[in-house]
Amino acid sequence: RALAGQPRLLLLDEPFTGLDMPTQELLTSLFLDLAKSGEAILMSSHDIIGSINSCSRIMLFDGSIVGDGAPESLNANQWVQTFHVDAQNPLIKAVERVMAHESGAEK
Repeated sequence: RALAGQPRLLLLDEPFTGLDMPTQELLTSLFLDLAKSGEAILMSSHDIIGSINSCSRIMLFDGSIVGDGAPESLNANQWVQTFHVDAQNPLIKAVERVMAHESGAEK
């Protein structure tokens, strides 16, 4: 229904919450197609890995902007500060692995 009026900007709050993986993949594909056709999509999400894999720009926010840019431009310290976890936290390690894989640095 949100797409019926052909908006130039979609504002979405946690669009993947409660969806199974196949539906998340379909929605991600739709978002990527919309972005390629010139639509802007702004969403809030706690799905960090999904965001890294599907967003061209991520803003990390913790009362103020901690980091803003392409996923590969964000560093571990920004993720640590945003999520209030230790640098050795599994979340941070997962982000680092995904970033290494995305950049082709993974062995």
